[in-house]
Amino acid sequence: MSWRVRPETAEPIVARKTAATETIKAINDGNYRTHDGRTHQLSLKNRQLQANTIYFGPQDPVLSNWRVPDTDSKEAQPDRNVPTDIHFKLQTTLAAAREWAEHPSASDENKIGVLQCGDAVRPGGGFENGRHECQETSLARGTNITHSLNGSSARPFYTLNQGNNFNGYWSDAMIFSGGVTLLRDDAGGWAEPVEVDFVTSSPVNARQVRETSMQVPEVEQRIADVMEQRMGKALRVFELKGDKVLILTGFGAGMFRNTMGSVARIWARLLGPGGRFQGKFANVVFAIPKQDPFNEFCIAFRDELQQRAALLAAM
Repeated sequence: MSWRVRPETAEPIVARKTAATETIKAINDGNYRTHDGRTHQLSLKNRQLQANTIYFGPQDPVLSNWRVPDTDSKEAQPDRNVPTDIHFKLQTTLAAAREWAEHPSASDENKIGVLQCGDAVRPGGGFENGRHECQETSLARGTNITHSLNGSSARPFYTLNQGNNFNGYWSDAMIFSGGVTLLRDDAGGWAEPVEVDFVTSSPVNARQVRETSMQVPEVEQRIADVMEQRMGKALRVFELKGDKVLILTGFGAGMFRNTMGSVARIWARLLGPGGRFQGKFANVVFAIPKQDPFNEFCIAFRDELQQRAALLAAM
């Protein structure tokens, strides 16, 4: 049986593949040119990015104790009297990251951290072929993140996962990439270079776990527990690196079939009243580009916050 790609599908694929090729060339050449004719240098930024790439193994002792605030560092302790401003944005991660990076308040004291839902075995999630569109492939086309992920510091992350998918749970390993340069705007055009930090982590593949578990009743709770631990560890990395503005999303929803509602509730427990990271970050932006998942996320997040606030008030 042969398959043909319909024209309306083929055109975006070709456009994404072309953009990916151009981005790879810009990274390799060490420069790119914006529409106004200016050339922006990348060589130094690329070297700094690789130097600031850190691999955290699944048993990293600092991250394994993420639930315990760091008593030796004032910066590491949440200020429960200073609320975190939560923002819900119907936009892509790239658009949200650029919007905040270009905000007048952006500074070294208000560093931006982006959580990337990363392919566990392929840096950039196969963005080069243009066929699959997701958060990671969009970011791979619009930034120089792949220069970090393809480097030697990040290699253990992929080596670990290529040898074991952990029955769909993957591992708690993650990559910190300090100073990723945003190269494009959300429309795909070359734009002014601005820098943000990335944490790349692979969520539980809930679809695979369910398919291989024979629907054991306890499996949903285990998925939720592993997801909460992984998301907590990612927040701990941002905390350690001093990022104050976070760009988050429905981590693991979509093709991995974690529900948007369950992911939203975990974020609310971690960041909301009584949560481990309450008051730790100045701003948290949840960027979700599609209307129905966006609505589901917002409703679940706010519902969980209300429940937690009521529970704490009753104590």
